[in-house]
Amino acid sequence: MENNIRASLKQRKKKLNKETIFDCMFFLGPMFIIFTVVFTVPLIMGIVYSFTNWSGISGVYAFTGIENYIRMFKNDSRFIESLIVTGKFVFWNCLLTNVFAMFFAVILTKDKKSNIFTRTSLFLPNMISLVVVGFIWRFLLTGIGKQAYELTGSSLFSIDILGNPKLVVAALVLVSFWAGVGYIMIIYIAAIKSVDKNVLEAGQIDGCNKVNLFFRVTLPSMISTVSVGIFINISGSIKIFDMVWSLTNGGPGGASEVAMVNVYREAFERQNFGYANAKSIVLTLIIIIITAIQLKITERKD
Repeated sequence: MENNIRASLKQRKKKLNKETIFDCMFFLGPMFIIFTVVFTVPLIMGIVYSFTNWSGISGVYAFTGIENYIRMFKNDSRFIESLIVTGKFVFWNCLLTNVFAMFFAVILTKDKKSNIFTRTSLFLPNMISLVVVGFIWRFLLTGIGKQAYELTGSSLFSIDILGNPKLVVAALVLVSFWAGVGYIMIIYIAAIKSVDKNVLEAGQIDGCNKVNLFFRVTLPSMISTVSVGIFINISGSIKIFDMVWSLTNGGPGGASEVAMVNVYREAFERQNFGYANAKSIVLTLIIIIITAIQLKITERKD
């Protein structure tokens, strides 16, 4: 009797193993192939080419070791400056976007008609391509500004924000904030609504006012969601290209040349694809390091 039970259990295990293998191949197999072709293979090729002097056009290239990596930090001051510009943009964009997204999420959580309209209005810019966003704001900050100055004579409209090296990064932050705050806001609204109401009621019974209730109950309960919002913002800010290219083209004088614009110019204007790949790998490592630090911090707080 025991032998029969063991034999039937073994047969069931074999069937389950076969079914599991089939399910993995059927459901995960196509996605794994697409991921490998679209992401893994190009990543490996990019790492390989980063150690070469490939021009991107010629099929002939030579391995140069870590020369590209030494060059970018030792002799390429333009790349270092672009990293500094990117750092400023990432910091202010991430700070302002997440703070105001949380603020809007808190005051627009209730499903009133006016709140629904406001939430939709804040989210709509996220539906526009960043290239189009750049052109829209370029027109607003240059064309309309000049006309407003001619009509009003106010010195406020005479400021050339995109042409001033000291103000152009602020313009990038403003435009990116306008385009992205609604998306992060929606994520935070969903997180606030998912907070356990019993916990909130317990806090109210204990005498917490609205401010204390938010900082002591609501915010700690959604710290993992805040981590996601910050990660989305940081990674998107480091990789920003299209909006900057259409808004300022990296000018004036490289004052708004973020890292991805520098990589693009290195690859397509100077035909140094090997060197550009090395810069891209460095940016990828920066994103990974920042993400790891952020996750470590949020894990402790969580």
